[in-house]
Amino acid sequence: HEDPETAKAVFSGVALLRYYSDSLDFVLGKNPAEVEARLEKMPFASIPSSLEETTDSFVAASTNISHLVVQIDEDLSKLRGLVGQFRRDEALVLAGQISDNLSRANNELNQIKQATETTAKELKVSSAPAGSDLRRAYDGVVERINRIREMLGLYKSLLSKLMLTAEQFKPTAITLEIQPTVAFVGDDVRFEGVLTVKGQPLAGRDVDILVNGSQNITARTDADGRYQGVLSVPYWYISELDLQALYYPQDKDLGVYLASLSPVIKLKVLFYEAKLEVTTEGNAYPGREITL
Repeated sequence: HEDPETAKAVFSGVALLRYYSDSLDFVLGKNPAEVEARLEKMPFASIPSSLEETTDSFVAASTNISHLVVQIDEDLSKLRGLVGQFRRDEALVLAGQISDNLSRANNELNQIKQATETTAKELKVSSAPAGSDLRRAYDGVVERINRIREMLGLYKSLLSKLMLTAEQFKPTAITLEIQPTVAFVGDDVRFEGVLTVKGQPLAGRDVDILVNGSQNITARTDADGRYQGVLSVPYWYISELDLQALYYPQDKDLGVYLASLSPVIKLKVLFYEAKLEVTTEGNAYPGREITL
């Protein structure tokens, strides 16, 4: 509440390190919004010019890793679902993204560690008594950095175990064709395809037809591994839909086969666009009726 023109600036190394710790707690809590809310106030803190670049580095790395941790956590849940359905090809793509994000997160954590060590050197933490507030504040930041590293290590271990599970089963292949490839909303589109394992037909299996990634209709393969059916174009009023066929193991197929997903087929959707115009007769007055 003091006049900023006359107030004496005060700097506390203990307060800065505790602020570091509190921010990293929200990284561990997977709350990037709170991390950003706290760290965006850092430019208003009284910090020596020799530490401005270091604190900027800490802020940027902490903000980045908070978002990466949430993304990795969400993607691992998705990967667990894909592996549970034995959808190896999709799992491999997602696993690559998770691995890249883990590498980025570890790089950001190393930047946080470097910023913390630079801050400690500037504050002469090494010469502070073991039980002092400054030493305890620094140890608190180091503890949280180590916990984040352990969390990333756990994520890496989970990723490895999930992908090892996905490599143990027989791969399948599925095709999809549709006719026509241009249709109005509400029209019927015929689809057909073949499900095979190592070139041999896989009979009596359910195949899901996905529309923009969501299950729409299910067909069953015959003795030759062929399936077919009719799909009604949903009333979504968008110019194009992505259609795919998906097989994933169920019942007796669990633990034997891998899932397969056909390439995307584009369905062009036609529909009439209506326009509505409204006009009034005369002037409008509050509380009075008007003809539209």
